[in-house]
Amino acid sequence: MNQELAQIDLYLNEDSHRLEMNIEGHIAYVEYEIKPDYWELTHTLVPEELAGRGVGKVLAEKVFSYLEANNRKVKVYCPFLIKYLSKNPEWKKVTI
Repeated sequence: MNQELAQIDLYLNEDSHRLEMNIEGHIAYVEYEIKPDYWELTHTLVPEELAGRGVGKVLAEKVFSYLEANNRKVKVYCPFLIKYLSKNPEWKKVTI
């Protein structure tokens, strides 16, 4: 994981239903919906200003770490996160 990005906190923005990282004034995020027994991860956005720096990978890692630490199960609908899971199967433990 990019050490500079690893130091940036992940924030739960409940009003917007997003897990966010504020990087140099730009917000990268994963949108979620809460269901009775799981969360749905529906969309990931990394602003163009942050492209090519590995922000998406770090964001995904932090999101899955957050979900695991908070005993949340997820269904993933976001194409970026589906691809991330295919390359990082250790996180399939939080999926249903």
